[in-house]
Amino acid sequence: MNAGDAVCRSLGIAVEEVAEGRARLRMRISEDMLNGHGLAHGGYLFLLADAAFAHASNARGPVTLAQSAQVTFLRPAEVGEELLAEATERVRYGRHGVYDVTVRRPCGEIVAEFRGQSVTISGRPGLSDSPGFSDRSGRLDSTGFNRPVSGRSGLSDGPGGSGRPGFSDRSGRPDGTDSDRPVSSGPGPSDGPGVSGRPALSSGPGLSDGPGGAS
Repeated sequence: MNAGDAVCRSLGIAVEEVAEGRARLRMRISEDMLNGHGLAHGGYLFLLADAAFAHASNARGPVTLAQSAQVTFLRPAEVGEELLAEATERVRYGRHGVYDVTVRRPCGEIVAEFRGQSVTISGRPGLSDSPGFSDRSGRLDSTGFNRPVSGRSGLSDGPGGSGRPGFSDRSGRPDGTDSDRPVSSGPGPSDGPGVSGRPALSSGPGLSDGPGGAS
C-alpha cells in the first residue's frame, strides 16, 4: 500500500510495522512542515496519524476507506523532531471499524490523539462504490453517509417542488426572494381598479372577478 502512496513517500514517512488491526509509522518534521508560529503544522500531524490509520484498517486485504476522523493536539512538535504514529483497531462491526492512533515522540511523550472510523468496500475505490456516494445517483455526500440525492438540480427542487429552484410550483414565475408566493392565474379582487401589480389572493370560486372585489 505504501508503494502507491505518493504523499507519504514525498514526506519521507516510513512504515515500521503493519499487522492485522495495527500499524506504526515514523515521520521527521522538516522546515517545509512548519506553520506561522514555527511549529509543526497540525495538518501534517493529522496526515501522519491518518496514514497509520489507513495501514491498520487495510491490513486484512479488502479495500477500506476513512469515513470520518478527528484529532486532538496535545503538544507542539518542532523542526527536526521525529514522531511515531501507532494505530490500533478498537472494534469492527460489519463493514465498519473504529481505530485509535497515538502520535508521540520516541521518548513516549504524546503529541496528538486521533480517532478514525472506517468502511470496507468491494473492488477499487471509485465514484460509484465509495462510501459517501449515493447508490443510485453517484453524487457525493460530503458527510460520508449515503443520503438520498434527488435526480433534479437544487437542494430541494425549489420551494414549490417543481424541479426549478426559486420558481413557483404553479406559475413558473420567478420570485426574487426564492420563496413560494402564491401567484394567481386569473383576475381577482385585488386586480381591480386602484390596485396594480399585486398578485390575486385567490382565483377560486367565491370571490368576484369584477371591479370592487365584492363577493
